[in-house]
Amino acid sequence: MRCQAARWAHSTDPRHEVEQAGYDLIGAMIKRWRLRAGHTQRELERLSGIDQTVISRLENGRQYGLRWSRFAILIAVLGGFDDGRTEPAPPWWVTMGITPPDYRLETLRQQGLLPPAPSPGDALANDLFDPDRDLDRA
Repeated sequence: MRCQAARWAHSTDPRHEVEQAGYDLIGAMIKRWRLRAGHTQRELERLSGIDQTVISRLENGRQYGLRWSRFAILIAVLGGFDDGRTEPAPPWWVTMGITPPDYRLETLRQQGLLPPAPSPGDALANDLFDPDRDLDRA
């Protein structure tokens, strides 16, 4: 008896809405990257060797069963998964508002995840707590 996986696992005509949503998202990303690179579908065909009709079906979420090698060629021709950011995304703990412990600060600075420590002459360093200035001594 032949084993049959769920139809949506390896379909040529998806019936599962999650699978189709994935095809639609991939197609939208490819189209966005192609337009950002300034290529037509025909130009992308010439650069990648992938037929224009396949590119059109991909962009419209209607190309099922594309080989990874072809997908890799498209990504390489379009310049990768660039999302348009000029700087890397901040670490997760920054977006969550978490302050790292003091003993990790220097390591995080060396990894480029935190800005360099202010030097004593920086205006920011002068705004820090100064016990001689900030404490009222009787």
